[in-house]
Amino acid sequence: MIPIIIGLFIFALIALFRLQYSIALIVLLLPTYLIRFTIFGIPFTFLEWMIIIVFVVWLGVVAVNGSWRQIRLPLKWLLVVFMLAATIAIFVSSDHRAALGLWRAYFIEPILFYIVIVNALRSANRRWLVWAFGLSALGVAGVALAQYFGWMASSEPWISETPKRMASIFDYPNAVGLYLAPIIGLFLTFLATKNHKWNYFLSGLIVLASFAAIFFANTRGAWLGIGAALLFLALASHRKKIVWLIIGLTVAAVLIIPQLRHTAQSVVSVKDTSTDVRVVLWQGTWDLLKAHPILGAGLAGFPKLYDQYRQIKHTELLLYPHNILFNFWVEIGLLGLLAFVGILAAAFNKGRQNIRRGRSPVLSLGIITALIALIVYGLVEAPYFKNDLAVQFWVLVGLLWVGSERS
Repeated sequence: MIPIIIGLFIFALIALFRLQYSIALIVLLLPTYLIRFTIFGIPFTFLEWMIIIVFVVWLGVVAVNGSWRQIRLPLKWLLVVFMLAATIAIFVSSDHRAALGLWRAYFIEPILFYIVIVNALRSANRRWLVWAFGLSALGVAGVALAQYFGWMASSEPWISETPKRMASIFDYPNAVGLYLAPIIGLFLTFLATKNHKWNYFLSGLIVLASFAAIFFANTRGAWLGIGAALLFLALASHRKKIVWLIIGLTVAAVLIIPQLRHTAQSVVSVKDTSTDVRVVLWQGTWDLLKAHPILGAGLAGFPKLYDQYRQIKHTELLLYPHNILFNFWVEIGLLGLLAFVGILAAAFNKGRQNIRRGRSPVLSLGIITALIALIVYGLVEAPYFKNDLAVQFWVLVGLLWVGSERS
């Protein structure tokens, strides 16, 4: 506990004297949600305490400066509806204590951080967050590569599977793809647009390392998101030759490397176990939603309620339906799902406006590409309901409004 206290104290000093650096540090250290501890019996993570500290410091600056009227809140009404749905979901849930924890970690804290980002950052500081994402991706990918080559220990049962799978710093391999796929989409954009040579080099390094980590983690759904990001860039980028070259190399790798070829064939033919489990899971989830179409199962309520609707041949009880639309519908009800779709639509529209008006067009295109990777991967996974992923999503959305006109 003492190292945690010292770490948070140092972070608080950074936030007090260099608030913008502390914001970038949070993005760099998103996986620190894995550092867990309790205070008076209440569970916390290192990540959420960093967010709390930054929000309190920012609020103090606003109070001292008396700049309450200058606070911006893009997406205000959508946020109100989103939070209302999430709050109602606490009471719908069969486990109120667990639901309250998820409400705090997946909704309150990420949105507080989003508010700080759109108010405390300036246009020139956006690059800090972008490269913080990149360095974080290199860290996650580096651990996965070290595990694959036996330089670091990897966790069971994944290391004993055939082929073996790397979980990096996370508890399970799919978390590697969930974390890295949107970041790959972001940095692929920098490769596909006119940029400084060092930006090309660093972006290429981040993308290659992340590709390798996803390959060694064997997170097949991540390739769906990355493929969608590449196809989007092939249509939207002005430097299409580079994107088509990457697509060509990827297709060649799938055809040449036996493991990739077998994976692609099994997924496309819907014959692998993972795909079959998801199809059965979606069938049971649809039956659940037909019985509870408005409120769903509530936060943390899916596993228990789903047990009443799952197919006989489905023996697993998963935390989420592994489909981005079903995930939100089940967890925070139809109102929450509609609010989330509205937030996505507003984010895409904001990105389009930024590109058209010349306001950081490359970054805006990168964020749109990252969100496309997230959404398409989310068709077969749960890309929001995890501490780091929820914050990652709101950082991407917030960056679209940083430095733009009052919204």
